[in-house]
Amino acid sequence: GAALERAAYELAAQAAGENCLYMEVRFAPQLHTEHGLTLEDIIGHVVRGLKRGEDTFGITARTIVICMRHHGMEINRAVLDAAAHWHGRGVVAVDLAGDEAGYPAELFRELFGE
Repeated sequence: GAALERAAYELAAQAAGENCLYMEVRFAPQLHTEHGLTLEDIIGHVVRGLKRGEDTFGITARTIVICMRHHGMEINRAVLDAAAHWHGRGVVAVDLAGDEAGYPAELFRELFGE
């Protein structure tokens, strides 16, 4: 968790150093669960790191949470639920990434319709 917060903070520092006033960090929280953190915890650490960057550097830093096309519906639904918990508190959107040819958007219509 601390590493995620630090990385998010350092992204904000780098953006501010390049005169960026607004940034959106796009990441897939399900790729960071190996060490026992929940999806909500992972998103929270990134949000807190970005918030600290906002406070330190005077920029606006938000996140877009990604669902992966090659992951099953169960994990992607869990990602959307975790993102909803943080919506309006650092999370501004959800996204879908990965192999578009193998996993077309229509496969996710119901999931994103929720």
